[in-house]
Amino acid sequence: MDHQDAVFKVTAQIHVPVKVSVAWGVLTDFTHFPQFLHNVESVTILDHEDNLYRIREVGEAQWGIISMDYQNIREIKVIPEFSIISKTLSGTVKSMQTTMRITALDNRQEVNLDYQAIIEPDSWLADIFGSDFIESEVTTQFQSMAQEMIKRNQHTTN
Repeated sequence: MDHQDAVFKVTAQIHVPVKVSVAWGVLTDFTHFPQFLHNVESVTILDHEDNLYRIREVGEAQWGIISMDYQNIREIKVIPEFSIISKTLSGTVKSMQTTMRITALDNRQEVNLDYQAIIEPDSWLADIFGSDFIESEVTTQFQSMAQEMIKRNQHTTN
């Protein structure tokens, strides 16, 4: 993670032993995010046309005893089974742009998830606890997504 002024640049990568279709299913299952992402309380799809979604996401980010409620409206462009590009249109963050790329590995039985984000928070808490807070949230979300992918993969192979 890189932090310059009030902007955080986040990169993360994880390998998950699932097929691309399973990973893609989890990453684009927006309305079910609250069931497997700890900090998401609700997701509403406001608009969906072709490969473009506009969603409202509400939740609470936590780090130890510190917590911040958030609500964002995001525009999400999906390129099926390859990438998800998101930008925040409004909400409790000044700006946020993310890219998730999916690459098949090991004869298509494993995926690499490559995540990049540029985040400009709109909170004094983020200024104080920024890097550690954001890193903790990204790590936890990645672990939760990977667990959900593995769980769904087991259901498709049984």
